[in-house]
Amino acid sequence: MEFADFWNKCNTDGTAEKLQTNSSNPNENITHSRIMGVSRVENDHNNRAFDFWTAAEAVGIDGCDSFEIVGGEWTIFEGDGDDSMALIRAEMETFMN
Repeated sequence: MEFADFWNKCNTDGTAEKLQTNSSNPNENITHSRIMGVSRVENDHNNRAFDFWTAAEAVGIDGCDSFEIVGGEWTIFEGDGDDSMALIRAEMETFMN
């Protein structure tokens, strides 16, 4: 699934709204976001077939999986642009430099 299709599905099936409604206050949480995309590449940085989720900083949301990302094992970066390639460009910049 392409990133644009993924986000469109999250927006139309209620996932994005559910995460935003149940997330912690962005003025008080670590990422300063209500919703974010999380990609997991920690197992093999060269494998571009990574898992990608929508996520929120929250303490348990009914019907959603939860996991903890341990401090020191994550980073925040933003993409430049609003197309599906913005995330890919941001990740390539992050992991290739």
